[in-house]
Amino acid sequence: MIDCQLFENSAEGIVRELSELCFMSFRVVQCSTSSNISTITQFLNGCSMANTWMLFEHMDNLNLQTLTVIVKELQLLHE
Repeated sequence: MIDCQLFENSAEGIVRELSELCFMSFRVVQCSTSSNISTITQFLNGCSMANTWMLFEHMDNLNLQTLTVIVKELQLLHE
């Protein structure tokens, strides 16, 4: 998780540059209070199968239930 400063709205530039250095594809998902769990998990599973880096921007906007599901999905993918 990347903590942005007050004058930065996004960490996309940093992660994009790293992905280009590593020759990896990259995808950004903007999280909001209305983010859909199924859409986020589909992105997550698709990126894991495609060997793509994924950046969830503004995860602090997600409600607790959605954040819990994402963390559990990430744990399953890590195993």
